Amino acid sequence: MLSVLSTAWGALAVIGAYGAAGEVFQRRTWRMTATAIFAFMPTMVYISSYITNDTAATACSALALWAALRLMHTGTSPRRLIVLGALLALGMLSKVSVLLIAPAAGLALVIAWRDAHAGPGRIARDVLCFALPLAVLALPWVAYGALTYGDPFGFNTHRHATVGFYFEQPRSLAEIVPLLPHLYLSYWGWSFFALLDPLVYTLLGGLLALAAAGYALSRRVRRWSALRQRQALGLLAAVVVVLLGMIRWMQQLSFTGGRLMYPAHVAVALGLTGGLYLLARRWPRLDFPLRVGSAVLLGCAGLVFPLVAMRDAYHPPPLQDPAALPALEGGPVDFDSTIRLLGLRQPDRHIHGGLHPVELCWQVLRATDRPAAYSLKLVRDGVIVADRTTLFGTGRFPSQDWRPGDTFCDSFNLWMDDPDLVDDPLPAPGTAYDLVLVVLDARTQAADWVATTPDGQPIATVRLGQAASPTGAQPLPDLPNPDVHFPGFAQLAGAALQGAPAPGEAVTLQLGWQVQGSVSGAWSQFVHLYGPHGFVGVLADGPPRAGAYPLWAWQAGDQFADSWTF
Repeated sequence: MLSVLSTAWGALAVIGAYGAAGEVFQRRTWRMTATAIFAFMPTMVYISSYITNDTAATACSALALWAALRLMHTGTSPRRLIVLGALLALGMLSKVSVLLIAPAAGLALVIAWRDAHAGPGRIARDVLCFALPLAVLALPWVAYGALTYGDPFGFNTHRHATVGFYFEQPRSLAEIVPLLPHLYLSYWGWSFFALLDPLVYTLLGGLLALAAAGYALSRRVRRWSALRQRQALGLLAAVVVVLLGMIRWMQQLSFTGGRLMYPAHVAVALGLTGGLYLLARRWPRLDFPLRVGSAVLLGCAGLVFPLVAMRDAYHPPPLQDPAALPALEGGPVDFDSTIRLLGLRQPDRHIHGGLHPVELCWQVLRATDRPAAYSLKLVRDGVIVADRTTLFGTGRFPSQDWRPGDTFCDSFNLWMDDPDLVDDPLPAPGTAYDLVLVVLDARTQAADWVATTPDGQPIATVRLGQAASPTGAQPLPDLPNPDVHFPGFAQLAGAALQGAPAPGEAVTLQLGWQVQGSVSGAWSQFVHLYGPHGFVGVLADGPPRAGAYPLWAWQAGDQFADSWTF
């Protein structure tokens, strides 16, 4: 029943889009094109397919903008203003962001008064008719929010949500700029789980480019009819104000996507269609291809491509031949004698950028009814810099479907610099992190799947391997250059001993390294003491930086200081 209601809201939004398009385009074919662009946008299809207040907010906004465009065309009347006020009130009860289109509605009122040379009496009547449904429908809830929570409009609803979701100190605009590409992509098509294929975004971006070309090549705006100029101004106001509100929410909230801009979706769809229409007027032969092509493209993007993506998203991972698996590290490890981790594979043990790809391969030992999940963490000295918690098969192969002998691999990325979690630590330069795995109860998230070796010996902490972040070219201290080279690998560009080398004293050897190549394996450094009669003793022996940055992690271009204390 609820899913039917959600679809009904979506259908009501489409009716509003068609009505708004009828106010802008005289030709029915272009009205249908605008409606198709509105309805088939993948995000629009998505929010109309499950229970969410986004659909109701989009429907009320589309109908309200239709009513506002109608005011510019026919002027004000008590009935029209009551309907417009009621739509804004109902939309606000669905999602407070609907109020961001109120300036566009107010602009339509001002335009209608100006055209009618309205006097104070008519303006007062119109304001009363417009405000009455807002007061009756929305004011009680505003008062309730103010008295109960001290938050009349619900702006702070997420303040006490999951840690990292709400920022008490709003993020700066400089922190918001890197998020804008995601806002753009997620406006076209986004769910809580995945974006569309890059090819789809390229095609949709091409549609946007054609619309922009239509505006760039059209006649000057001042040659448009007065009504078209006013309509364009009203629709632009809706888009700009909603975008500004969106940027404000991005400063305050994490995990904000383009769907929150959908109160202005009908304005965007009409603006996109308007650019295509202007392009077709300049080159009439493009009229049919632009209309049909845009509708077909959006129809495929909204209705066909998601079905293909859903098959890949929900189809179980392909089973593997254990003998054909790639070289793995860190295994085997059994969990509750039910599933065996065969090992982990990293295409590169060095951390480059924000995403670090890994692959885990598993083998089912026996069937189970226990709900299982696992978490892979990148950690050092108790500091977690990346964490991925997921169901087996990355959600596509729940433990209830396991059969003895099933072998499969999960490939995914560890995200190091999630832009929505600015308080999370980033990997420190020149540091190797442990990859630690735990298997959890999927319902309680308790780490109660006991890890053992295949012969039953318990394992306290399952460390599968390491991944290291490069040092980069750090400034070197001013040290005497010993001119020592390790050909093809590194140069000791500086060395100095600090402290008095006497019995009972501590001395520090400072070293400056410039790396030109790489080595494999667990290489060590050693520092031996020699006297007049030869070898005296070992001062130090082991990996550099006490294991924090082992030699296998060194990369060409690294430049950094190290020290040993004896």
